[in-house]
Amino acid sequence: MKESRYNFFFEKGDGNYLAYNAFTNAFAEVSAEEYEIITEMLEDPGSYKCDSKDKESVKEELTYGGYLIDDDLDELDALRLEYYSDRFNDNTLNLTIAPTMRCNFRCEYCYEEHLKIDMSKEIQDAIVKLLENSAERLNEFTVTWFGGEPTLKMDIIEDMTARFKKICKKNNISYSATIVSNGYILDKKMAQKLKDLDVIIAQITLDGPKEIHDVRRPVVGGAGSFDKIIDNLKEISDILKIHLRINVDKNNYKETEDLFDYLEEVGLKNKVLPYFGIVTAYTDTCSNIAESCFDLQEYSDIEIIMYEKAVAKGYNMAKYPQRISGGYCTADRVSSMAIAPNGLVFNCWNHMSSERDDAVGSLAGEKYDKFLYNYQKWMGHNVFEKEKCRECKVLPICMGGCPYENMKLTGNATVCNPMKFNITKILQIYYDASKKIQGKNHGKAREFEQKRQEQNKE
Repeated sequence: MKESRYNFFFEKGDGNYLAYNAFTNAFAEVSAEEYEIITEMLEDPGSYKCDSKDKESVKEELTYGGYLIDDDLDELDALRLEYYSDRFNDNTLNLTIAPTMRCNFRCEYCYEEHLKIDMSKEIQDAIVKLLENSAERLNEFTVTWFGGEPTLKMDIIEDMTARFKKICKKNNISYSATIVSNGYILDKKMAQKLKDLDVIIAQITLDGPKEIHDVRRPVVGGAGSFDKIIDNLKEISDILKIHLRINVDKNNYKETEDLFDYLEEVGLKNKVLPYFGIVTAYTDTCSNIAESCFDLQEYSDIEIIMYEKAVAKGYNMAKYPQRISGGYCTADRVSSMAIAPNGLVFNCWNHMSSERDDAVGSLAGEKYDKFLYNYQKWMGHNVFEKEKCRECKVLPICMGGCPYENMKLTGNATVCNPMKFNITKILQIYYDASKKIQGKNHGKAREFEQKRQEQNKE
C-alpha cells in the first residue's frame, strides 16, 4: 500500500483534523488520536503494523476513502484514461447554439460584439441534419441555448427543440437543455414554455444590488435591468431551476453581502442557487475592464470572504470541490460544438461572435484551410503535457483549467483553479456549514461521505 498523491490533511481549529482526497472526492473528520496513527501509517504504509483494532479501523477508512491505495495504482494514469475517454467519447453530442447574436443589454464587460445576426432556416436545418447523421451512435444529446440573448428568438428555440425531440425519441436518445439568459424578458409564460421544451436550468446573472447592477448591466438605451429581473425571478423560480451567477471583480465584490440581504427580503433566498463568477477580460472587446479583474490568487482570498458571509446569512452556498471526470469543459471535446447564427462552428462559446479565423468549421458550406488547423489545435490541447499540472494536488478537481485561457499561454504556464490557493479554507467552510445543518459532528469517512452526497443531491 502507498499514500495517495492527492491527500489533504489539515487541522480544523479544535485539535481535530479534516481529511480530503481530490482523486476520490472523499471527506472525513479525524480525531487527534486518529491523525497521529495516520501520520505514522503514511510514513511507510507497506511496513506499518496494525497491532490494534483502532489502527485496523483507521487503515480500513483510509483505504475506503482512497487516502491509502494499492502500490500498483498510478492515479495520474487513471486521470489520463478518464480525460481521454471523456474528451474523445462520441456517444454524446453537446451543442451550444446561439439563435441570435442580438442582445437587449449592453454590459460593460461583455466579450461579445453584438452583431445583428439571427439564425437562418438553412442553418437550423443543417443543425438538425447534424443530429440526424449522429443519431445512431448517440446515447445522449444536450443543448445550451446561448447568445446574444437567446430569449429574443424563442420561435427558433421552439421549432428546433421540437425537431430535436422527435429525432431523440425515434432513436432512444436522452435529451435535455439549459439556457444562458440575462433574464430580462424571461417571465412566467416563457419559463413554462421553456420547461415544456425540456429546458431544466436557466443561468441568470446579477452583478450586485440594484445600484451596482444597473450601472454594469443596463439595457440598450441605458435604463436599469435589476428590478425587472427580480420580478421575473419571483415568477419563474418555481418553474425552472435557476442558477444565479453573481459576477464579481474589484469594483463590486464588497456589495455581494447587500445582494444576499435583498434576495432574502424579496423571498428568493431558498428559491435560486447563487454562485460567484469571476469577471475575466476574455477578448479585445472587453479589454477595457482588465484592470478591475482579479487575478486567480487575489480572487481565491476574496472568494473565501464572500462564501463565509453567504453561509453566515443562511445561504446553502458552502462550496465543495467538484471532482472532474474528464476534461475541464466541453470546449476541447470531440463531441461538442458552439454554433453561431451564421453557421460558423467553434469549440468555445467565447469565440461565438468571432470571424471565421477562430472557427473550426461551417454549417453554411464554407471551406477554409484554417478550420482544420484550429480544430487540430483544440484537439491537441493536453493538460498532461504541463509539468505544473501533472504535479498539482488539485488536478482531479481542475484538470488544467479553462482550455481557452490555457491555449493562449506557452511553455509550462498554466491557468489555475482558485482552489489551488484556498482548498483547505473552502473545505473548512463546507464542514462548518454541514455540521451546523446536521446539528452534530460527523463521524467516520463513510458517514461523512454519505451525508455529503445527500446534501449535493439537494
